[in-house]
Formats: sequence, structure tokens, C-alpha cells
Amino acid sequence: MKRFLILAMLASLFPAVLSARSALAMTAQELGALYSPYTGDSTMALDQPHRTVTEIGSWVSEIVGTVLKFASGNTGRHLTVIRPYFTDQGYAGFAGFLNAQGFGDAIAKQTLGMDATPDAAPTLLGQGASNGAYAWAFEVPLTLVVSSVPGKPPVNRDVTIRIQVTRSPKGADPHGVLIDSWAAFDGVDTFRKTGSGLGQAPLQAPLQAPAQAPAQDSGQPARTP
Repeated sequence: MKRFLILAMLASLFPAVLSARSALAMTAQELGALYSPYTGDSTMALDQPHRTVTEIGSWVSEIVGTVLKFASGNTGRHLTVIRPYFTDQGYAGFAGFLNAQGFGDAIAKQTLGMDATPDAAPTLLGQGASNGAYAWAFEVPLTLVVSSVPGKPPVNRDVTIRIQVTRSPKGADPHGVLIDSWAAFDGVDTFRKTGSGLGQAPLQAPLQAPAQAPAQDSGQPARTP
């Protein structure tokens, strides 16, 4: 009798277990749909815009903060981790920036600590096809908080980063773009005021300047007035 009651209880619980497993499967499916990669550009030619200006600008703001975040004792590893975000030319510009700012010695000694905080959203300077791939150029004003000398307090530096990102089959997730050019200027918005910089290579692409009206957000090339 006792064995019969146990079997009956198990039988009554079985539908509930199936129902719970079904619910879990549904939740997993929903989460999978939520985090599935962007596929809208699967047939988009490489020389066409596959993202909106807002999407690319948001990524630029995030990636600039990421590549400029150094921790003392971990500088070598950090450079290895961020290298895939750049083309060869872009990384050369980034390395030139670090040297021009005087960080080379601190990086070699593993003593550089640095954070970067954007002071404003990236400003679109231009977009268009360059060497068979679509590219966007942005300017990002930011504040660097630098601690490169042990025992001394951090120092703030205002710089403006001028960055070009380009579509690439080897591009970083989630947008498939790489940093193709990196230039920096002391102070905020220095480039627009003086046109002078720190000897960095200029952006290579003959990109179209954005119109006087607010920048388009459709992913289509900005038109000159």
C-alpha cells in the first residue's frame, strides 16, 4: 500500500516537472532571442553603412574608455588584450599617442595607471566609403586621470581624440569595425580651433563632412550642404 502511494505521488508530480522544464526551455529561448547577434547587415556590402551613427558613436565612446584604461602592474597584458580592436595603422597611431603623452617609460616599467572619462558624446566628423570599406570619423573630448609616478597624486589631462573606425571582416563585436586611425590633441576641441596636434598621422579617408543640420542617424552617408 505504501509503495502504491509513493508511485501515485510521483505520477501526480510528473506533469508538473514537465511543465517546469517547458517553462525553463521557453525562458532560454526568449533569452537567446534577446541576446542574438545583429543579423540585419548579413547581405550588406562592406562599403555600405550597416549601423546607425548613434550605434557606432556609442561604441566609439565605450572603446575609447576601454583602451585608455591602464592599471599599474598590468600594462603589458592590457596592450595585448586591446590590440585586436585596431588595424595595424590604427595601433601605430595609438602607440604614437601614448609615447607623445610621455607614457612610454611608465608602460615599460608597468607603473602606468590611467582612466579616461568622455566629457561629451562623440561628434561625427564624417562618414563614407574608404578603400572599399565604410568608415566613420569622430571626435571625442575626454579627461585623462593619470598616475604614472609611484607616490605622486594623479594628474588630470584634457585631450581630444580624433578616431576613425572602419568596417572589416575581422572587426570587433558587436559591430564589425576596427580602429583605423587615432590622433590626439591637447585640450578640448583643439583641432577645430587650431588644426594642430601632436604629430599624429591625419585621418586617411576622404570622408564626407556632416551637414549643418543634425547628423543623420540612418546609417546613410552624411551629405555636405
